[in-house]
Amino acid sequence: MDTFLLTEHQTSDPLALTPDDVAALLRLPGQPVRLQPAPTGWHLITGARVGSARLPSGRRLVIRPKVPTENLLWMLASQYDLAHWNGWEQLAPDSATEVADLYVFVLLEWVNRLHKRGMFQAYITLDEELPGVKGRYNVSRNPAERSRFRCEFDEHSPDTALNRIIRSTLRLALSLPLESKLLQRVRGSYRRLSGVGEVTLSEAVFRQFTFNRLNRHYRPLISLCQLLYRRGSLNERDGQSAFDGFFVDMNRLFEDFIRNALKKLLPSQHI
Repeated sequence: MDTFLLTEHQTSDPLALTPDDVAALLRLPGQPVRLQPAPTGWHLITGARVGSARLPSGRRLVIRPKVPTENLLWMLASQYDLAHWNGWEQLAPDSATEVADLYVFVLLEWVNRLHKRGMFQAYITLDEELPGVKGRYNVSRNPAERSRFRCEFDEHSPDTALNRIIRSTLRLALSLPLESKLLQRVRGSYRRLSGVGEVTLSEAVFRQFTFNRLNRHYRPLISLCQLLYRRGSLNERDGQSAFDGFFVDMNRLFEDFIRNALKKLLPSQHI
């Protein structure tokens, strides 16, 4: 599979693109590349957005940041409250590591920390047939003679709205072109949450939460899930959502990094 490898703020040599590839590049969210016709093909002109995308021809577009991978991972770790985490030592990133890998790596570290701390749980109401009576016995739904009983009862469960967002984001991450070992870790984390349902991600889903003292440690992780949802270009295929591309605005990332750092250093300034 051919790859068009560029860096931010670069103009490529003329490239041979199929009409479908041209149409797909023009549809990418945020326009990470501009196309300029040339006598023998197309110039691709990149800006501040970095990431990768699959093209209809099977080729891939990869735009890498100018900053070293270690610096980018450090900014992400700081932004998502992992400032004292030496993630780069675990990932051993190099110049070939893609941006999507770094974001998913931070996501996995957060999920791993939640497992160690304990996933947020809440009471949910279940309606099941049981061999004995548990909770509320529904007389109208149970015949006089039977060996199993229809009951409603409350149970402490990790199947909460917050955890559903996390599992749904992991499922979407499975469609990213990740490094093979990282993809295996995503599959493992996804299976580890088998007791949690899923939800169709949307802006409305992320707006529904009010964080409190019991779940406020989820805030950075849910923010990261929302970014992954927003930055990926999503298409419905066979009833499932999949990433066709993933791009991040480096200008915005650096601004957010500086803003968050100033908030921590100058809390009284209400930045």
